Amino acid sequence: MSITRKRRSTGKVTLADVAQLAGVGTMTVSRALRTPEAVSDKLREKIEAAVQELGYVPNLAASALASASSWTIAMVVPEYTNIFYNELFRGVEDMALKYGYMVFVCNTERSRRSEIEYIEEILKRNVDGIIYNTYSNSEEMLNFLRSLSQKLPVVYTNHLFQEDEPVSYVYTDGFESNREAVHFLYEKGRTTIGYIRNTTDISVIEDRYEGYLQGLRDCGIPFREEYVYRA
Repeated sequence: MSITRKRRSTGKVTLADVAQLAGVGTMTVSRALRTPEAVSDKLREKIEAAVQELGYVPNLAASALASASSWTIAMVVPEYTNIFYNELFRGVEDMALKYGYMVFVCNTERSRRSEIEYIEEILKRNVDGIIYNTYSNSEEMLNFLRSLSQKLPVVYTNHLFQEDEPVSYVYTDGFESNREAVHFLYEKGRTTIGYIRNTTDISVIEDRYEGYLQGLRDCGIPFREEYVYRA
């Protein structure tokens, strides 16, 4: 008994080849490759099988020209050596790859001036969006970020603006978290509660410190300056 196997094409495989093998249109293949959630599981599996069979490799450069999209996201961080941003990047990259995007990291080294210059360079590279982490809350920087948010999608991981401003956030509520931490210790019978505080130029650090102070007030614990250490 002989077994016939399909042979992988030795020429350049096109989107049309994949569509023909999968028995669908080229637009359906393109949609399935770019936004997998937009098609049914059964159809996606059929297209993925055809891609695997033919060894199809999408031409991202051509796709970018056709769609005016680069399929890239810039993640801006103030210091890449901070382990928090390493962990954050892992989550960002995992989700971006799921939807066909690549992520590159831009390290601004905590300089307000270089942040602005860096972003201006990023904008020249036609990124589709920015995930923005910053320590800066200077008026110059805030005005720049407001302008930036009008140019392309930006998600901030710091609470920098007023609640009614049209910007997008994903961030931890440091104020409420530290307030709850004080409550937790107080409920455990602890009334001498110290605090390690970072530099004042980092806005999120100040929110956390204010949460600590509010927690003390809530629990009726007097504030003691000697219990606060500034790193």
